[in-house]
Formats: sequence, structure tokens, C-alpha cells
Amino acid sequence: MYTKDLTFLLRLLHTSKQSGILFVEALEQSRLNGMDWQGQFQLENGIVKSCLVRNKADGQVLRRNEEAVYWLTQQGKLAWHMEEQVQSTGALLPALPQSKEALREQLQDDAAEDPQPPLAWEKQLKAIPLRTFSGNNAPVSAFASREQRQVFALVDGRRTIEEIVHLLHKHPDAVVRILHELQLKGFIT
Repeated sequence: MYTKDLTFLLRLLHTSKQSGILFVEALEQSRLNGMDWQGQFQLENGIVKSCLVRNKADGQVLRRNEEAVYWLTQQGKLAWHMEEQVQSTGALLPALPQSKEALREQLQDDAAEDPQPPLAWEKQLKAIPLRTFSGNNAPVSAFASREQRQVFALVDGRRTIEEIVHLLHKHPDAVVRILHELQLKGFIT
């Protein structure tokens, strides 16, 4: 299967509370530092627990978690498949699986290790962003995009990031990225 929008796919899997490993690759294989890559998302009840971008040749991790999610959302159309039968452990996958059996064995081995913490945005969802004085006085032209204006409009000192995500129907990683951009501009804290 393929999709032109990874964010939509992740929302769909979140809504349907899918668990397992989601594998993604570019339809027209783009190269990262001259290497073929594959993205791997570990999902538990629709929530991304970990994400990696790996070199397909040797399994080397090229990007992890937030950086990997952001990079993958910028790659355009992606081919994907989901391994739903795989029992998720919360641990990062150490190598590209060669088969379903190899993946199951690897996850069983990882189950003995401490699981990695969830993506940073999952921890941040309870935070309440606040507007700054310069943010309140910023002209509309100060915002780089419509998305920045939408997110900023919902920052009222009472709403959590989770509520803003829900109101905008956007992936949490996208909202956190926009909030970070607004924070760098000095519009919110």
C-alpha cells in the first residue's frame, strides 16, 4: 500500500488503535547520505512508542524518535505495510527484520531490556503553553505560516498541548514542532 501523507496514516492507525510495527519506505527510493532507508514505527494501541530510520543494507540507525518522525513526514509518498501480529514491547528495534519470524525473535529478546521512553511529545501533551508580551503584540505577518497562526490562536494559557492537538486534528509531533517554532520566535513560553 502507499500514502502521500504519513500524518494521515498515523492518525488512522491511532483512531483504529492498531498495535504492531509499521514499516515505511519511499515509493521512489530517496537516499539518506547515499543509503537506502526504511522507517519503522512501533505502535501500541495506535500510539507511536518509537520510530527509527534505518539503513536497509546494514540495519544502522540513521535517525531516531522525534527526528525520525519529522524526517519521515517530509518524504512525500510512502509505501507502507503493517505487521500487526507482532507483539509490541515498547523497545526500539535493533535491526531490520528479514522475516516475521526474525522480527518476533528480536522483539522477544528486547522484552528482557528496559523499554525506551515514549516520544517526547507524549510527555509534553499535558503542558500548557503561554503567550508572551511580544506574541500578543505580533502582527499577523510575523507568523511564517497559516499553521503557526492556527496554533498560536489556540494558545490561551488554559489549553494543554493535547487539547490544541485535538482541536486542530493534527499529529502531536506537528503541533509540538510548531509550538517550538513559536517559542524560538519569542511568541510563547
